[in-house]
Amino acid sequence: MQAGSFRSSETMRMLRFTLIACLVCVAPALAFAQTRPPTDRRAADVRIEVIAAGTFTARSVGSKANATDPTGREDTVDDVVLREATDRVCARLGVAFGIDYRLTGAGSEPVTLRIVTRFPEAGIVNASGTRFALTESTSELASGENTVRLYAFDERWEMVAGVWSFEIYLRDRKLAEQKFIVMTDCGTS
Repeated sequence: MQAGSFRSSETMRMLRFTLIACLVCVAPALAFAQTRPPTDRRAADVRIEVIAAGTFTARSVGSKANATDPTGREDTVDDVVLREATDRVCARLGVAFGIDYRLTGAGSEPVTLRIVTRFPEAGIVNASGTRFALTESTSELASGENTVRLYAFDERWEMVAGVWSFEIYLRDRKLAEQKFIVMTDCGTS
């Protein structure tokens, strides 16, 4: 009886060891699979649904450095509310405009999107005299998640009239584009 028990516990130990060895080998592969970009077939299914485009109100809750932005920073916002659905924006201090969008078709794994805001042809010249044609950042989203991309006029030198374009890419494939006409001559309203 003891010999049989010994073999059973030895077998159990070997099974546990095999299971642990499998987990040690498989866990890194699973982690890699969750962070890799979508396959080409699945990437073709990824879409952006623009929920709203126009002017928004939002509360800044922080910022991080962004060397591609004329201000040198990218703000994180909360309490975002669509003020007016429009593609025409009056350039005034404090005005924020952009898009509220949702990712679809990506499955359960998050994907990294590249977000580009293109400025009018003349670009934006910041207080240091540096000219910017665009600003760029990344955002990681899973299917069904939505977020906003806004640009707010915090400085007078940012208020450049012309066509502004908000573009969202998965790798090099453009998923969405929204253009706005920014005007500096808006009357007295």
